[in-house]
Amino acid sequence: MSAATTQPRMPVPATTRRSSVETGTGNLRTSLVLTSSQPTRLGQYENTYQLAPRTPVSSCALQKILRETMAEALTGRDYGPEVGQLAKDLTEQVKRKARDQGPARYKYVCLVSIGPVGHSALCVASRCLWTPSTDTFAQHSFHNSSLYATAVLYAIYAE
Repeated sequence: MSAATTQPRMPVPATTRRSSVETGTGNLRTSLVLTSSQPTRLGQYENTYQLAPRTPVSSCALQKILRETMAEALTGRDYGPEVGQLAKDLTEQVKRKARDQGPARYKYVCLVSIGPVGHSALCVASRCLWTPSTDTFAQHSFHNSSLYATAVLYAIYAE
C-alpha cells in the first residue's frame, strides 16, 4: 500500500474555490478542485437543422436603419476630438437597431468612418467571406458643413 492511500480522507467543503491540499508525506502535493455540492441541471436542446433563414434580412431595411441613425446622430455636429467616441456610439446604435428589427440568427458587423470636410478624400474597401443567398450588406454616406461619415453594415447568417 502506498502512503497516499493510508491517509484519512479530509472532508471536502462545498465551495467553488480551487485550493491545494498537502498530505502528510512531505513531498506529495495534490491539487483539488472543490465545487458546489448542488448538482447543476442543464437544459435539453434539440438540433434545428436550419441551414437557411426563415426570413432573410432586407438590404433596404438595413439601408433605412443606417440613414435614420446617422441623420439623428450627426445632424448639427461639428468635427472635433470627440468624433472617435461618436463613431463607436454610432456603431453600437446601428447594431442594436439592426438586431432589434432583424430576424434571429444574424450577426451584424458595422464599420463607421468619420472625417473632416476639406480637400481630402476617403476610400473605404472591405472584403468578406459569406454566403450570397443569406448574407447581405448596406452602406450610407452622410455629410454636413463640418464632417462626413461613411457607414457599412453587414448582416451575416449564423447557422
